[in-house]
Amino acid sequence: MMLTMVDKNRALRAMARRAGLCDEWFGEWHDDTSDADLIGKYKRGIDFSLSKDWLPNEKIAEFFDRDTLRANGVFLNDDAPITGNGTFVTLGETNNEAHFNNFAAAEIYARHNSHIKIKASDYAKITICLFDNAVVEVKAQDCAKIYIFKYGGKIKEISGNILVRECDFQKIFG
Repeated sequence: MMLTMVDKNRALRAMARRAGLCDEWFGEWHDDTSDADLIGKYKRGIDFSLSKDWLPNEKIAEFFDRDTLRANGVFLNDDAPITGNGTFVTLGETNNEAHFNNFAAAEIYARHNSHIKIKASDYAKITICLFDNAVVEVKAQDCAKIYIFKYGGKIKEISGNILVRECDFQKIFG
């Protein structure tokens, strides 16, 4: 059974509230929020999503189709390539390749069992936040810079202008 946008928003908002969504974000969440805006909220509130492990992957799959997620930079059990500017989230069992060039600027949040090969060139600036059992292979060429904040996971291969910071998940998100 397909949910109406109103029903979808109410269900997601109730789940977020039970997980501890603050009054400000709860009050700004309307019944007619589009899928793209919902995914945008998820990415803008990624600290909430990470600290509360919200929204579980099975719920994401239940409420959003793969094409909508992909078009909005979220990859759940999806091996599609990642390109462009913006914020990207990989969840579940993904195996992605990401290529950034020119003056690209991107943030990548790699969770669960994601595996991502990332190549940056020219003047690209890429930030990667690595969690859980995610694995990244990164290569920076030319004047590109990659910053990795490692809360978990594994860096399998690294070359180029790359800064790695070991981070304490509980201290930041706990």
